[in-house]
Amino acid sequence: MDVKLMCRELPTKGPDNVLRYTLKKHLDLLGGDRTVFKRVPITMAPDLVAEIITPQMREEHETAKRGRWAAECNCSVCGEQYYTGWISDPRMKAICLMEGEDGLTYPCMGDDDFDPAYGTYIEVAQGDGFLCPYCSSVTHLSHASSLRGGRTWQLLMSSVDNVGIYTTIFYWLVGRTVDEDGCVFSRIRPWQAYVIDEASRLQRFIYKAGDGWRWSRCRNDAFYSMYPSMDGGMYNYRMNGWAFDQVPDLTGCTGENTGIQSYTMAGGSRPVLYIKSWQRHRALENIVVSGWTSLIEHGLETESEKGEIPYAVFSNINWESAKPHEMLSMDKPSFNALRKKYPRGWHATEYEAWLNYSHSGGSCNAMEFDSFFNSFNLEGVNILIGLRSMDKTVDFPKVERYLTKQGLHCSDAHMISDIWRMTRQLFGRKQMTAEEMWPRNLFDVHERLSRLVRLEQNKDDWSKFLAGFQMVRDKYHALEWTDGELCIVLPHDNGDLIREGDILRHCVHGYGSQHVSGEQTIFFVRKYRRPERSYYTLSIDMRGKPKRNQLHGYGNEHHGPYKQYRHSIPKKVQDFCAKWDREVLMPWYREQTKPEARRKSEVRNMEAKTA
Repeated sequence: MDVKLMCRELPTKGPDNVLRYTLKKHLDLLGGDRTVFKRVPITMAPDLVAEIITPQMREEHETAKRGRWAAECNCSVCGEQYYTGWISDPRMKAICLMEGEDGLTYPCMGDDDFDPAYGTYIEVAQGDGFLCPYCSSVTHLSHASSLRGGRTWQLLMSSVDNVGIYTTIFYWLVGRTVDEDGCVFSRIRPWQAYVIDEASRLQRFIYKAGDGWRWSRCRNDAFYSMYPSMDGGMYNYRMNGWAFDQVPDLTGCTGENTGIQSYTMAGGSRPVLYIKSWQRHRALENIVVSGWTSLIEHGLETESEKGEIPYAVFSNINWESAKPHEMLSMDKPSFNALRKKYPRGWHATEYEAWLNYSHSGGSCNAMEFDSFFNSFNLEGVNILIGLRSMDKTVDFPKVERYLTKQGLHCSDAHMISDIWRMTRQLFGRKQMTAEEMWPRNLFDVHERLSRLVRLEQNKDDWSKFLAGFQMVRDKYHALEWTDGELCIVLPHDNGDLIREGDILRHCVHGYGSQHVSGEQTIFFVRKYRRPERSYYTLSIDMRGKPKRNQLHGYGNEHHGPYKQYRHSIPKKVQDFCAKWDREVLMPWYREQTKPEARRKSEVRNMEAKTA
């Protein structure tokens, strides 16, 4: 490839279709729709005064209008300028509007001049969303002072195109500027390009305004670089980007046999990292073309360690084979059936659970496993794998039949695991009888063993647990968190676990040793205003990457005189725990594993250099 010729062939103008796509799909990240307002004298709003004030009140108004203000508003969607009432409040900048019976908004003078017969009086403060009175679009109110001189939001967008016979990955900077008059200016400009040459290598080119394109020896991925944007993170800088999902025909071009077309059109956002990973494992194309892009995208996102290494490892894929179903450890009929059922294939959660299950020697094929996974969920799959480590004859059909006979749900599989654990703990032996493993009344046996475990532990000296509980609190105190309504707290001692189990009628009172050893770290989900009251109990396996074991409330979600009725966990509790896992637990875990990840990265780089 002639590098100098390529510098002249690369486009210097951004494509309009990428700009339109970005403004349509990612408008919120580019500042969103805004109504810009500022304070003006009431005399500048004659139309507003004429609509609101009757002729009989005009003389009185002319006397009192000194010192009264109106708000001049400019909508960035329709471009209309209108006037409405200004709220004189030193604590905030706001306007007033009227909401009619038709659900639309209309300008109004203010609360003093408002007639309730016409509609509802509303106040809109800076940053609030409301309907524009002219175009009825949802816009957010912004004061002109916050946009003085104009404010620019930028997004990094990638696209795949052909330059001659060379397939090229472009990175564009899409910018959108809003000024103090509500005027909007959008643009797109080239930033970087990665050309796939005849040897399937990536050649990097950088664009500079005025100088054009130039070739660069650096091979870093622009996806991980920082670029300025108004609502970015530290110092208004943003990282990472998004992708344009339309790709032309690559037949006869250098990217034809890479799978980049299927990957990008399926929503993949890391095309350069994908090509670098494909260079290491050419069979990666087979998985992508077969439709399993969700798994690949997750691997590119997580295993690449955010740019610390130049490719993704995909250690959970069998690279000794080139057939997609064998690479994913599946039989061909299940692979084809799942491909039809899921347009982008399994997510990484299901796939990792499938690998763990198949490695445990499970007899179900991938299609059968998918059906059981939908019933048991990830928690149930992990419990079943734990049961299989104690008895290889245990499998999904047997557990499902047993729970159905007991009148229980598949999510209650944890009760089987609990009675096996408690039986071994109480009787001091590993071998259990069939009646102990599969009792005729699972719920009653679970309750009875829970009481026995508590009585047995009460014989011990609780002081030996205090040091262990304090060590757990010192280690995980940063995970205590609240969203203002619910909170996550750690138990102070084993007495907290006993009280939690007594109040909620479940077996957490016997988990003191597991909590201290780290086998199952217990967190309490409480209401923020009453943190002393038991609400829900969360169990996390903190050995390695954190995994949720259980989340249960009163009676393990069973009630009634014979525990024959079942209730569900409230959605707000599930959402809160998911948010805590996403925003607190996993960032904390990544921070703890950074030194180890850095060491592994250095080892991989050394292996790559010597290879």
